[in-house]
Amino acid sequence: MPNALTSPFKKMNKQISENISFGEEPLYSSADGTTEVLHPFSTATKVGEKNLIAENIHRQQKAYKNFWPYGEVSLYSSSTAKNNIALWPILCEEGVGVHVKSARELRWVFTHDLPSKKIVVNARDLSNQLIQKCIHKNITMTVKDIHQAERISVLAKALGKTAIIRLQFNLGLIRPEMSPNISERFSRLISFFTKKETNGHANDLLKTGTQILTLANIKLNGFHVYCDENQKTRCLEKYMAVLALLISKLSKAWHGYQPKELILQGRFFNFRPVTSTGFFCECKVFNIETFAQLLLAKFRNTLIREKVKLQGIALVISYDHAKTNSVSHLKPRHQEKLS
Repeated sequence: MPNALTSPFKKMNKQISENISFGEEPLYSSADGTTEVLHPFSTATKVGEKNLIAENIHRQQKAYKNFWPYGEVSLYSSSTAKNNIALWPILCEEGVGVHVKSARELRWVFTHDLPSKKIVVNARDLSNQLIQKCIHKNITMTVKDIHQAERISVLAKALGKTAIIRLQFNLGLIRPEMSPNISERFSRLISFFTKKETNGHANDLLKTGTQILTLANIKLNGFHVYCDENQKTRCLEKYMAVLALLISKLSKAWHGYQPKELILQGRFFNFRPVTSTGFFCECKVFNIETFAQLLLAKFRNTLIREKVKLQGIALVISYDHAKTNSVSHLKPRHQEKLS
């Protein structure tokens, strides 16, 4: 298998190959072994087959695109894939973005000239210098509150540039407040009257976004949606309907604001094939096509019903680099029924 990667990944591939003592041998092989710890990150790296990874990426992108034809659909690496540094060249070569969680990782990414639109980075832990570098490179930064946005605004003004940001929120916290499920709304109402909760996350988000939109040298590009709750098949459509209702509420409150980008991050959004066909199995998603339909069909239809303009909204979904897109590990008779 050839080792050459298109620029700028030749340099990256050479550095990684030397670090794992593969010399001039192909970086990606069929072996399912584990290499020694790599520099500069202290994580063990598994080596996967390049063609299988590329095929997996293409199939996931196609599945999501079938239900979201309104804008670009792309993937970005979750923590599992990101920690496997040997996969970065092929992930980037196939258009998968990189989720950068620390200043150290961001400096490493800068040395390899990755496309700016493929970098997902949180501004919280970045120094002023790194934030200004992100502004120079037109890298969109994720913020969680008005204070982070104000800091970026000041730095962007000093540079005479406009910084691009996205607003992050936790769907798991929003869901009980806006759920179409009557029981969840009733539970929320009881909590309010018993004063167990003093504020609403949806209202806080609305207020934060309103303040951000008034900042100078700041462009609010979209939303970074996080949800790390356990994924249950019966919850997928319900959660996504809540997300659609929230986007509609924010759009109306912000005088027709339309996000240009929507990032879905967390294990709730990661496709994982079913591990059991038992009656009590909570996850019954058998292939990526079924998962894409559950994740996006009702979400899209709810947005259309709420009259939110969808054209031009880019969808970015976290990718767990699983080596399969369907239930290949089940018994053959189950595969025939489910795949």
